[in-house]
Amino acid sequence: MKTKKPIVFAVVFALCFAGMFTACDPNNSPSAGNFDRAAMLRNYADNLIKPAFADLQTGVNALQAAANTFSGAPTAQNLTTLQTAWETAFTAFQGANAYNFGPGGLQGTRQTLAVEMGTFPASVEKIEANIADNKTGMNNFDHDARGFLALDYLLFDLQGDNAAVLNRLQASASRRAYMLAVANELKARTDEAATAWNTTYANEFVAADGTGPASSTAQFYNSFVASYESIKNFKLGLPLGKRPGQTQPEPARVEAYYSSK
Repeated sequence: MKTKKPIVFAVVFALCFAGMFTACDPNNSPSAGNFDRAAMLRNYADNLIKPAFADLQTGVNALQAAANTFSGAPTAQNLTTLQTAWETAFTAFQGANAYNFGPGGLQGTRQTLAVEMGTFPASVEKIEANIADNKTGMNNFDHDARGFLALDYLLFDLQGDNAAVLNRLQASASRRAYMLAVANELKARTDEAATAWNTTYANEFVAADGTGPASSTAQFYNSFVASYESIKNFKLGLPLGKRPGQTQPEPARVEAYYSSK
């Protein structure tokens, strides 16, 4: 059985991060009143968040390029390249999807980065309906019909039969068009967030160095907690059958079900 690398990465990240906050007990710090919160936020921005989005952007750019190449030339080699690019980008996503505030947060009718790009399980019914109707628009609330897990469904086969995947994609220009539209949307969202962090938002993040609910420290911590809860409730809870309404394990609801990555 293959290891769920993104899940393992996310769990390790969460545990390490939780340990960091547990260790920072202000009651045991004689200099807590003089703590330089702006310096802490600058460290977070420059050494954690911006590199995470840079890695994600690199991965997603390569994924979109591979999707574009495959769309024009659907060969076995190009499919393998595209699958590898997907795995690299999806792994990088696990390092950035906890930063669901600012450029990665709610924006109008759009949900957070994690919801827009990482909702699972993918809805096979919605994806297939969109393909049949030649619908490639992503401006809707069907988060389970796009993102990394929609590509997981489109690019992989449960039995590892790449020939079957290739045949499906070669036989349907609409299927290839939808695959490319999903990849393009991933790139657009990633570029938007990464660019914002590298231009203006990092300074705004550092400047909001107070302790109130709108402060960067509060947003950062709340986003971490939400990401930690997502690991428990969805990455683990769904396939284990522990969510409300579930009566037994449902392995098919695991993240990255089709690729087993």
